[in-house]
Amino acid sequence: MQRTFFHNGAFTRLEDAIRHHLDVVSVPIVLSDTEFRQLVDFVRNGLLDDRAWPQKMRLLIPKEVPSGRPVLRFEF
Repeated sequence: MQRTFFHNGAFTRLEDAIRHHLDVVSVPIVLSDTEFRQLVDFVRNGLLDDRAWPQKMRLLIPKEVPSGRPVLRFEF
């Protein structure tokens, strides 16, 4: 399965999607090559972990919170 990024699948490489976000119109964000590689590594290994299946993540949603405020309900 090829991953795509953004709601319309505009990018097929994570690096290209991150570069797009760093190159905003009004204030470009400049990273060194090392910083860029570290950011890509964090997103790839921290946020796109193959073990983070929706079925597993659902188990982390609390039934209630200490404040007593309503907990968001998700449709699965």
